[in-house]
Amino acid sequence: MRGTPVEAIVTAAVLALLMAGAWSWQQAILRSHKKPSVTEPWQQVRERFPMPGSFPQAAQVPPALLEAVVRANPFSSQRRQVPYVPTVSSEGPTAAPAQPGRPQFVYKGHILMGAKPRAIVEDLTTKKTHFLQVGQTVARFTVLEVSETRVVLSDPQTHEEVVVSLTPKPRP
Repeated sequence: MRGTPVEAIVTAAVLALLMAGAWSWQQAILRSHKKPSVTEPWQQVRERFPMPGSFPQAAQVPPALLEAVVRANPFSSQRRQVPYVPTVSSEGPTAAPAQPGRPQFVYKGHILMGAKPRAIVEDLTTKKTHFLQVGQTVARFTVLEVSETRVVLSDPQTHEEVVVSLTPKPRP
């Protein structure tokens, strides 16, 4: 059996009073915790992090040093062609690009990768090892021929051919 209609009405009235009390309590809490309104969007940021009154002057960098920094691009394949050499003058240190010397190549070995032979060549001036095939360029020289005993390079400016022979391994 179900409860009497009087019990249902009393239960509904109690629940309605509880709901009204909870709503008024919530409104009282919201009214007591009002956030201050900000007149300007960045006002709080400016108050917490004030800007300095004056900025220090940037150090004057010589144009030659800036040019050397631009030439030292780490993503450029030409970055080691003209090394940075600082020079000292009466105005302080400046950058002067050094004249690249003639590379000294040493033929270290021969590799067959598929049908294309490759040469292992070390440039003693830059201390870099290159794996070269015909048509590639290394230190301004173009590879003309790769064989088991020698590599033929060509200077495109003077059209001079340089033959680098295989260096024998020293015997113990």
